[in-house]
Amino acid sequence: MEPISDLEPGSKFTTNTSEDLKGVVLSHGNMGTSVYWYDIPEHYKKKYYDDETSRDERGNLYIGLDNLFYMKKMVIGSETSVIEITDKRKGE
Repeated sequence: MEPISDLEPGSKFTTNTSEDLKGVVLSHGNMGTSVYWYDIPEHYKKKYYDDETSRDERGNLYIGLDNLFYMKKMVIGSETSVIEITDKRKGE
């Protein structure tokens, strides 16, 4: 793992907490690193939660992570640890 600030704009990465959450570095700035999330874990999606209870089959409450991350741009801390996706390790 390495700080996201070490990656060049255009570099793809996964987070250290979930290899299913994938993003691309847009730019680095004084306030952090701008990223675009292009893939999220399947279990983040609303379709896996009951419409009445907003819970999945394991009892987890739906909290809208798909709306927060999927196909969104955001600024994250420049020292956030990530794993760069290289040709040997495709992230698409």
